[in-house]
Amino acid sequence: LQAQYVKKGDRVFINGGTTAVGLIAADLAIAKGASLIVATASGSKADFIKKRGVNEVIDHRASDPKQELLSRYSSAPFDVVLDCIGTPDLHLSSPAYLKADGKWINIGASFHRTLVFAGLSKYDLVEVNKLLVEGTIHPVVDKVFEWKDGVEAYKYLIEGRAVGKVVVAVP
Repeated sequence: LQAQYVKKGDRVFINGGTTAVGLIAADLAIAKGASLIVATASGSKADFIKKRGVNEVIDHRASDPKQELLSRYSSAPFDVVLDCIGTPDLHLSSPAYLKADGKWINIGASFHRTLVFAGLSKYDLVEVNKLLVEGTIHPVVDKVFEWKDGVEAYKYLIEGRAVGKVVVAVP
């Protein structure tokens, strides 16, 4: 979520608010002065991301995020949507809740045939390090597994229990 995508006063929606990327994106949006940050998360994780500064949470297990977005945000659309999950249905309905000149950033599964490779430049690494040192971004490591427990780590991740990163320690 580079500097040019979020400006002071922007309204931001993050699909996958408790993913590692979603958590850092929320930190960056707060640092840039976003006026509203809405994110999807399961109800059990809502308090966690609200304490980190997310204003509103859509519980993707209790309701359909697409319907929530259409009913609650069509009259006041978002400037930026960050999809950390890769949800084609949300993308297809986005004209109703994303401003015409808004930005849709997909980091989840690709649902288009176009493939774009992106990486971090030296400048990006310096900037990320600065944000870490300043305490602007707060990476979250949910759980560390031993190498021998790699299968359990994978199960933990795919069951959707993680908030942030799941790490497998390499001996």
